Amino acid sequence: MEIINGKKTYNILSLGAGVQSSTLAMMYEKGFLGKKPDCAIFADVGAEPKKVHEYLAWLTNQISYPVYIVKKGNIFSDFMEEKYRNGYVPFPIFTKDKNGKIGMGKRQCTSNYKIVPVYEKIREIIGLKTGERAKNILVNQIIGISYDEMERMTINQKKWITNVYPLYEMKITRRKCLEWFRENIGDNLPPRSACTFCPYHSNEEWKRMKEDDPESFAQAVTVDEFLRSPDRKRTMLNISEEEFLHRSGVPLKDVDFRSDIDKGQQVFGFLQECSGMCGL
Repeated sequence: MEIINGKKTYNILSLGAGVQSSTLAMMYEKGFLGKKPDCAIFADVGAEPKKVHEYLAWLTNQISYPVYIVKKGNIFSDFMEEKYRNGYVPFPIFTKDKNGKIGMGKRQCTSNYKIVPVYEKIREIIGLKTGERAKNILVNQIIGISYDEMERMTINQKKWITNVYPLYEMKITRRKCLEWFRENIGDNLPPRSACTFCPYHSNEEWKRMKEDDPESFAQAVTVDEFLRSPDRKRTMLNISEEEFLHRSGVPLKDVDFRSDIDKGQQVFGFLQECSGMCGL
């Protein structure tokens, strides 16, 4: 923390342990970006692949500023144990009606499992009590959105928090992040950070997971099968649409994961994830 223009100013890195935020973390540590953040915050949603947590542990040992891990529930167990009733799903899913038309549900997982606990931790760090307003305080929330994903950048709705995007400002793409990491850190490259059953996965990502991370793929299949199970349907009241994790409206275990371009389909991915806090 430092005083700038009469305000207590904090620099806090949103750390996802993926490519972009890990690159930022190490750029700060190695002096490529000037003054180090006061701390970093990782939001554990309870559904990241094992390798993300392993990488987070490695990364934490590489950097000299504090890394806080926050958690507000477990999105996998919360859903599987039917914490949510009346058809509510805490993450976006694809739906298929009786005519075969595909739609997509709302996404609230990023807010509930990432943004809210991160903000609660920020308030704790800067010493704000419940209900207390931030006066003469500015928080620069450093977010790892790269230049090629600028569509995900947003203005923070909280007046005392400013979203900062160093990778965008330096015109660094995700590929350039990986190149920088190889050149300056080594071959222990960051993994892709996303929930195992995130429906924004492209076919390429589903295919990679199925082949290289069968444990994570099995968890995604478990969620997908539960969406259409008798236990799930009992919570859905009069909802008649079928639910799927894959945009094709086909059970995940049966999907043909040939590339989107080969099949002439629209490419989904994190550019459709509007709040800019996942996949970093």
